[in-house]
Amino acid sequence: MPRRPPFAREHAWWSWHHPRIVRAVAGAAHEHWLAIVNRVLGVNRSTGSGPKSFDDLSQQVLIRRNARNVDRLLRGQYTASDGFRLALATALGIPVGDLLPDNRKWIARTTWRLCEGVVGDEDCRAYAAFREFAQHAESGSRTAHELNGTPADTCIAVEKAIAALDPILMVIDRELSAGD
Repeated sequence: MPRRPPFAREHAWWSWHHPRIVRAVAGAAHEHWLAIVNRVLGVNRSTGSGPKSFDDLSQQVLIRRNARNVDRLLRGQYTASDGFRLALATALGIPVGDLLPDNRKWIARTTWRLCEGVVGDEDCRAYAAFREFAQHAESGSRTAHELNGTPADTCIAVEKAIAALDPILMVIDRELSAGD
């Protein structure tokens, strides 16, 4: 029987609808938007302009929102809706797209979260870059020979991430298949 390639090498697993993956994807997005909002609020505090705290944002943006639910959003217990992010961006005067991580960062942080920190940040970033590049190669926008010549330390980092991810993804795949 031919050996199957690792899920982590071949699949856009971050799109799978499984609670662990959904939580990891949402958590990566949450840490990104929360850091951006905190940075903008800090700038506003230092310049004396715009909302300077989450309380200020609550007054401007979160009208008719239960304070307990806002707290849960900030702690990552609830997932921020598109409307919530749009309201934050509007109140802060930033493009709403700034509240979403770019593809690589999102995949890297999702990988880190799914592996529960077993794989280091640098390995996760290398893996995310590899997956983004490989996906372009698979779609024909890049050629396979462009993948050759990758520095050895990057290859090792990618393989570390794949080795950590694949057992997790195999379990998740079995659970998803059992539900079909």
